[in-house]
Amino acid sequence: MKTIIFGVSGQDGAYLSEACKKMHVDVIGVSRVGGEEPIGDVADSSYIDALIREQAPDYVFHLTANSTTRHDVLFQNHQTISTRTLNIPRSSSGTSHRRAESSSPAAVSNS
Repeated sequence: MKTIIFGVSGQDGAYLSEACKKMHVDVIGVSRVGGEEPIGDVADSSYIDALIREQAPDYVFHLTANSTTRHDVLFQNHQTISTRTLNIPRSSSGTSHRRAESSSPAAVSNS
């Protein structure tokens, strides 16, 4: 079993990644800030399309967020929440995910 976690370097993504690994699920973590994970931006629909097509995950989780409420990044926050969120289900629509379980409404499933 395989999952892609967008936002794996954040608190929720890191905990989900560890839980998946304990259940012997292969985790592909994506983060916009880097670290051990590949750097990727959910705003880049061609990147999302290619990643999902190449990896064919069973589960896809979207846990990306901006860690600020400053007014000067209002449009960036809006883009993360709306525009970027729409790229993942659109990219996943042609794949065969079994299901996704998450407290986030952005978890994608094609079951």
